[in-house]
Amino acid sequence: PVVASILNPVYRRTALVKLQAPFTDRQLESIARGMVYLEKLGLVSVIVVENDQLSRGSPRERPALLDETMRVVNALEKQGARARPVLGSVVRLGPKPEDEPSSEPREYAVPEAHTFPSDLVHIRSALRAGEIPVLAPLALDSFCRSVRVDANDVVAALARGMVEAAALDNGPSASEDSPSYSSDNVDLTPLRLMIITREGGVPSYARHGMPHLLVNLTSEYEYIHETFDTRWKAGHPTALSNLKLARTCLAYMPPTSSAVMVSHRSPSSLIGNLITNRPAVSSSLPHALLQ
Repeated sequence: PVVASILNPVYRRTALVKLQAPFTDRQLESIARGMVYLEKLGLVSVIVVENDQLSRGSPRERPALLDETMRVVNALEKQGARARPVLGSVVRLGPKPEDEPSSEPREYAVPEAHTFPSDLVHIRSALRAGEIPVLAPLALDSFCRSVRVDANDVVAALARGMVEAAALDNGPSASEDSPSYSSDNVDLTPLRLMIITREGGVPSYARHGMPHLLVNLTSEYEYIHETFDTRWKAGHPTALSNLKLARTCLAYMPPTSSAVMVSHRSPSSLIGNLITNRPAVSSSLPHALLQ
């Protein structure tokens, strides 16, 4: 382990990625190229695939979700990466048992699903093997049935569960002899939350409907909701729900983490955000130059 740490000093970290399909083959190729390049830089993605065009309760719903998951896996492998489809349910429906209902309003929404460290065995196994896990938005209900849920619930549950699992790995009870301690182990704590859609970022009132460049969720979340023009709903139907997802996930992730919301046309923005932790374009530039 000492020799390996000297000769291979790449510290692999994880990123949570929500792919809001459907995408064409060309669009998926662009996204996969960005994911593979991020992996070379040491950021391994845990991808949750959503398909907005699949209606709830249709007989072809589950096969179509699994087909979309396999499309993402195949696109990643065509770019030279190793990917593993996780077709089972990793999260469970409902709040976590130890969560107590609170009468006081929370600053963020509690995830509608949860996961335990033992549920992450498939994700941990894929990451240790150098593979990118790709998940379908499925969850176990109270009758142990695998049902389709909103991908936002899966991503939020994973954000919380992966942080808690990483805390156990790095806690005082972890030792070099434990299976979680390994020189090639990947830190499960998500470093980034990436939301890749066809619509891009959240429209800005100050920028006349063009996307926000930088958002401080603590101070700007309510203002963005209040100034969101109803005319933007047609072109950005999931902008506010994705902003809410970012707020929920970042509440559990470390303070050094950040979220980025881009379109499928901007894989370079993900790479730039990883290196600089800043948006693709400086928000201090004059509006004339930003146009």
